[in-house]
Amino acid sequence: TLRRLDDLPGAARSLDKAVALDPSRGGAKKALAEVRLALGQKEQAVDAYRAAIDALPPDAALHAALGSVLADLERHDAAADAFEKAVALSPIDPALLSQLGFASLAAGRAERAYDALDQSVGFDPRVARAHHGLGAASEALGKLGTAVKAYAKAVDLAPEQGESWLALGRAHRAVEHDAEAETALARAVSLLPDNDASHAAHGAVLHALGKFGGAERAYARALELEPDSADHYLGKGRAEMGQEKHEQARQSLRQATRIRPEDKEAQLLLGRACVELRMNDEALAALNKSVQLDPQAAAPHATLAQLYLATAQTDRAVGEFKTASELDPNDEPTLRAYAALLTELARHAEA
Repeated sequence: TLRRLDDLPGAARSLDKAVALDPSRGGAKKALAEVRLALGQKEQAVDAYRAAIDALPPDAALHAALGSVLADLERHDAAADAFEKAVALSPIDPALLSQLGFASLAAGRAERAYDALDQSVGFDPRVARAHHGLGAASEALGKLGTAVKAYAKAVDLAPEQGESWLALGRAHRAVEHDAEAETALARAVSLLPDNDASHAAHGAVLHALGKFGGAERAYARALELEPDSADHYLGKGRAEMGQEKHEQARQSLRQATRIRPEDKEAQLLLGRACVELRMNDEALAALNKSVQLDPQAAAPHATLAQLYLATAQTDRAVGEFKTASELDPNDEPTLRAYAALLTELARHAEA
């Protein structure tokens, strides 16, 4: 009666007394768990559900309820264990299998998640969320083709779900289906206009397709939504470099390195932008930082060689070209530039 009158604190007190008077009353323990949950007292609800499980006959729904509360508390391993017990009691329930799959995925148990979600969609192929989860589990296992198919099924069943379009676009990108990725991510952006991740993912695929202006606009929108993202500034800087907008790129990449100074790619691209702008001191600082962050990368040394050539520091240019060619003997542009420099130096020596 107290629960029906929405006197939840009173209900909790009454049920506590009932359980104290007769600890064998499993029904009261279950009701207490539900009241605790309704009051937002999730930790107490966990204890009450466990007490109810111990007192009552095996009940898949009780284990599932416990698992849901544990998932809300981000106690992912315990949640997955609870859903395992629910599924053991009701092994062909697609909803329970789906919950087990998502909980297992959150707990880092990708193999179990895949198995559970695969069974779930097998028993009931009409649930978009289960297909989305199967896609996520497939990605975690490196089954990228399966992930594409699962996300495609999810958007077919629920075309209004922007998160599934976003996941489908990213999965297409992972298998280098860039045209398909662009289509999916454009849809994601239309459904998730205030989601910076959707704009950034769209920017990435546009860049891969050589559509640098569109990529720049996509990253600019992502930055309006999340102005402190080094990744968004880096993407925008890449797109601006692709259009030879070197000053704009410099500004974007300076922001990226301000937010994340240990980003070797941002430092490298900043150095390249500054080389193009003949801002030699700033270029040198950024390129040296990139080398410091990744001494085995050839690209910073090759760019330093170009900088030293531009400033008539020939001996240093030779040294950087030599290092770059040793680190990456398959970099044809660098090898050609190095060979041309050595040929020119030999010609001068003969003269």
